[in-house]
Amino acid sequence: YRLQIKSTICANYTNTIQVKVLPSITGNIISASQKLCKGTPSSPIGSNVPSGGNGFYSYQWQKWNGVSFVNTSSADTFKDFTPGILANTTIYRRVVTSGPCSSISNPDTITINTLPIVNVGADSTKCTNQLTYKLFSSPNGGNWSGTGIIFPDSFNPSAMAIGAYPLIYTYTDANGCVNRDTVVINIIASPAVTAGVDFNICENATAIQLTGFSPLGGTWSGAGVSPGGLFNPLIAGSGTKKLIYNFTTGSGCGGIDTLSVTVYPRPNGNFTLPTQICPKDSATLITSTNTLATITNYTWNVSNTGSFTNNILSTISSANPLATFPENQTSSDGTYTIKLITTTNDGCKDSLSKNVILRRRPIALFSTGANINCGPAVYTMNNTTSNIVSSYLWNTIPISNINTNTSQNPIITFPVNSSTTKLTYRIYLTATRNDATLGCIDTISNYVIVYPKPSALFAASKDSGCSPLLVNF
Repeated sequence: YRLQIKSTICANYTNTIQVKVLPSITGNIISASQKLCKGTPSSPIGSNVPSGGNGFYSYQWQKWNGVSFVNTSSADTFKDFTPGILANTTIYRRVVTSGPCSSISNPDTITINTLPIVNVGADSTKCTNQLTYKLFSSPNGGNWSGTGIIFPDSFNPSAMAIGAYPLIYTYTDANGCVNRDTVVINIIASPAVTAGVDFNICENATAIQLTGFSPLGGTWSGAGVSPGGLFNPLIAGSGTKKLIYNFTTGSGCGGIDTLSVTVYPRPNGNFTLPTQICPKDSATLITSTNTLATITNYTWNVSNTGSFTNNILSTISSANPLATFPENQTSSDGTYTIKLITTTNDGCKDSLSKNVILRRRPIALFSTGANINCGPAVYTMNNTTSNIVSSYLWNTIPISNINTNTSQNPIITFPVNSSTTKLTYRIYLTATRNDATLGCIDTISNYVIVYPKPSALFAASKDSGCSPLLVNF
């Protein structure tokens, strides 16, 4: 180009300049976007060699700051660019300059995926006697590695020597990002725990405090035993009982041991006995015992509150004795205490005492007055029964006429004896205690003899004649 300048007829030209039109820059294309896990170095952002412009190119890499693109660094002026390790997702582009020409590339997004949060819990201490357990891990689906791991996720302390064992849990998420966590299992020696020596005891023995166990300070469990080791065989019941002693140290390491206790069944002897009985009556003491026990001995003891005999049992060393009680016509009731001691083949003993009241009974007594007469004879009985309020029942053999056979002093009429020999009437009085207790009785008898009446008879030798008449009778 040149410029012509005119002034009327005059004209002049400037110097000539040349305008060169360069082709636009093309081919400013950078590589595809990347997806990375946090902490992973990004790959270099590759790019084509551009064309166009004046053939000489300068470069400037830029990134998006949330508002606009800004230069990454004054040093980032190479064709390719390596972002390094990124903390967050970042968008990059390249600006190419060639002479007066410039070009902006396509954007390249490097996506940074966060690592999965992996947690296996705190370090722990385990004992050499602990059994296999499942390791804690979150999230599920990862892989464990380390000494002592039992596939896929268990650990057996009892198979390990004393020491520290780091165990690594590795987890890969859906984005392919990997993270891991480590837990250290410290294996320490377990305490030597002993529950003591097995023993035998009777079911009805007094509760005992267990001894011989160590270390002290543990806890007991099982049938009939308190946490502190007080064993009650009656609560435990008969049979073989397994008692467990559990001890835990301050570090959480513990151990258990067991103790076998054989509880022999108690005899549990029992017998039947009435609560009250009349004098001279008998009662069979029916015995019963624990069906789980074998009874080898019965022992009976007898005592009373009065001066009665204690020798009332048919046997004092076997089951089911017959008890025959003595007379009691004293002024008060007596009380017998009968005690049964039973012994098993294991040497276990049991005792049971029961009381029975020996009731006093009336002292029946009466008189008839004269006991010889001729019929018809009328007698009023004189009843002098004593010792206790009583009711009465009268009867005679042979039967005679008693006006009221339950009165205290009845009137008895004995008929004429029409035979030729005397007739003896036996009179019976039964006195029954009637004070709302057991109706103990006493019976007494007396007699009356009724003679036959004489039969008057005579005859005359003559029943008529002339006077003087001699008559012989």
